[in-house]
Parts: sequence; structure tokens; C-alpha cells
Amino acid sequence: MSLAYLVECKDYVLSRKQQLLAVRELNRNYTHALELLIRKRLCPEKILKVLVAKGFAYQAKGILQYTPKTFIQHVSS
Repeated sequence: MSLAYLVECKDYVLSRKQQLLAVRELNRNYTHALELLIRKRLCPEKILKVLVAKGFAYQAKGILQYTPKTFIQHVSS
């Protein structure tokens, strides 16, 4: 199984408004990434959307959320 990560990183604790903007940007980048992958005929079986920040205001639906340290641990395992 091929797996791809689409990651949006912020180096601060996200307020609700900042997190909404980051999620919107991540979803926009996801659409753009899909277009590029289709054009290049690269099709991973699964693309995970990941938001990395020092803290979050809420749990965004359909997006994995990690602090920088836990994301490094996740990718390393």
C-alpha cells in the first residue's frame, strides 16, 4: 500500500480562527496535490491530511493533528 502525507505546519498554538484558515489551506493544497498526482500518473492508495502545530483549538474532521514532537515520532515509527 502506498501512502502519502500532505502536511501543513505552523510554529505556534492555533486559535480557532487560525486553525480554520490552516484547515482551509490544507484542503486547497490537497486539491492541488491531487491534480498534480493525476497529471504525473502517480496515485498513492491513501493521502493523509496532517496539520502540525504547537497546539490546537479543536479537532478538525478528517485531518490528523500532531504537535511537532509527536509527528516526528509517528513518521519515525
